[in-house]
Amino acid sequence: MALRFQNQTMRASWWDYSNSGTYFITICTKNKSRFFGKIQEGEIQLSEVGVIALEEWLNTKELRQRMRVELHQFVVMPDHFHALITIGESEFNGKNQNVTELGSIKNNEFKSQSNNLASVVRGFKSAVTTRCKKLGIEFQWQSRYHDIIVRNSEQFERIEKYIRDNPQNYKSK
Repeated sequence: MALRFQNQTMRASWWDYSNSGTYFITICTKNKSRFFGKIQEGEIQLSEVGVIALEEWLNTKELRQRMRVELHQFVVMPDHFHALITIGESEFNGKNQNVTELGSIKNNEFKSQSNNLASVVRGFKSAVTTRCKKLGIEFQWQSRYHDIIVRNSEQFERIEKYIRDNPQNYKSK
C-alpha cells in the first residue's frame, strides 16, 4: 500500500476568505508548547511571549484599516489563541455574500493572498515571531490554523462565550 502525502487546505473551498464576514480562528503553538503562559485559578497569566501575542493582536485593527477589520472576543491561552474577527465590506471584497447561500458559492479561482483572513493570520503570526526573534526568545507556531465561518448571531454568541470561558475550562496536560 503506497502512502500518499497531501498538503490539503483546511479552508472551505466554496468560500472566498476575502469576503466580508465574521470568523472564529484558533492558532496553536508548535507541538502545543505553552509559550504564552499558564492558567492559575481560571485566569491566564501571560508570559513575555503571551504579552507579545496580546499586543500584536491588538495592533491588527490598526494595521488592517483598509479591510475594516473588527476585533471581537479573543483570548491568549498557554498553547493557543482564539479570536472572533470580522472583515468588513471594502474595496477588496465587494458585495457581502449572504451566509445562508454558502453551499452554492464556488470561488475556486486563484486570488491574491492579501486582504483576506489568511493574510491577517499570517501577519499576526509573523509579527509575534519577529518580535520573539529580536528578543532572543525561542518560539514557534503550528504551521496552520483553524477557522469557522460564523453564520449567525446565535453561533457568534456561543463562540463568544466559549472564548470567554476558555481559561476556566482549560485542562492542563
